[in-house]
Amino acid sequence: MTARRGWMAALVLLAACASPTSSPLPSRPPVPEGWIRFTTAQRDLAVTVPGEFRLDDNQSGIVSGFHDPAANPSSVGVAAIGPTVVSQPTPPFTESSLAVWLLSIISSRRPESYESSSVLLPIGPAVEVRLTFDSGTPDEVAVVAYAIPSRGGVAYLMANCQAEPLSECDEFLRLVPQLYELNLPAD
Repeated sequence: MTARRGWMAALVLLAACASPTSSPLPSRPPVPEGWIRFTTAQRDLAVTVPGEFRLDDNQSGIVSGFHDPAANPSSVGVAAIGPTVVSQPTPPFTESSLAVWLLSIISSRRPESYESSSVLLPIGPAVEVRLTFDSGTPDEVAVVAYAIPSRGGVAYLMANCQAEPLSECDEFLRLVPQLYELNLPAD
């Protein structure tokens, strides 16, 4: 299958999710007090995270960051990549193929298990992968990642959290993808 057909398949997937008979996009939740919005220099994406985060935009559309350890001892991180930065998945774009692509970006180490599903975010349809590394140990890390098809390719968002108990990560892992933005309008 050619790349053109693959992108056409992605557009069909996007159109199907946006058809009048499907559910409307969910609205963005309110930004919690103390959270900040970080926009890349190219204004192609924005992430909203707790204010104690230290974020870095490497000027190529990749945002990464972690909680300031002095402000929060939990290991909490985020990485967001615009659709033109990373090597793109091979079409056709299915839940399974996008989940495998996400796993290849997350780590070279294969997780013990993972769950994938198609979800609808305020930004649009996406494939979500949830996994844990080192389950049942003090080093247990929860990861949630998204492949988000867009006009320019497939974008990537990942949030990870290591805390005791892991349930302290729930709000962070739920809100970060709900507040993610792509293709920001010009000022």
